[in-house]
Amino acid sequence: MSIVLVSGITGAGKSVLIDKLISTFSEYQRPIAYTTRAEREGESEQFCHVSDEEMDSLLKDNKLLSHDIVHKNRYALSRYSIEQIINSGKIVIKEFYIMNLEQIKSNYSCVCSVIIVPSSLDIYNAHIESIKSTKVRSRQRGKKELSIHQEAINQGSADILIINDFSQSIEEIALVLNIKIKSFFENSSTVD
Repeated sequence: MSIVLVSGITGAGKSVLIDKLISTFSEYQRPIAYTTRAEREGESEQFCHVSDEEMDSLLKDNKLLSHDIVHKNRYALSRYSIEQIINSGKIVIKEFYIMNLEQIKSNYSCVCSVIIVPSSLDIYNAHIESIKSTKVRSRQRGKKELSIHQEAINQGSADILIINDFSQSIEEIALVLNIKIKSFFENSSTVD
């Protein structure tokens, strides 16, 4: 039973990196998450869009593993989807909000947390500027989110730390991360 949780600031490359791991290595699968936000153009099947009332009902029925509000939208992970992936022998991999780490670790024994941070705020801002599809407010969020992730790193919450200076290709980062994840789980299984 293996779960990889990837956290990082807006625009750090979480989703792109997870997509690359899933498309390159067959052992990874993203669970379904619920959200109350509007569907984004070109969005894959990774989200089930629900109303606030439906989200409340799922929470009440204990069908969700975690629940948070990010940028005024609600997000939650499906317990059923996670169990399906685990039972199939694959590795669950999902973006997550760093504040949910302990909640998820209390439910599952073999969780690897990955935190992606930019090498500097200047490099991050230049990267955000180069991405025309990302809104300007990402840059404003970046500084606040970076301090939250730095605190988590300082507290030892990251099992794997990826410092992204945006010079490596996503393929290179995915290959390195895959090796680090395998090593983490191999070392964890010898400890358990």
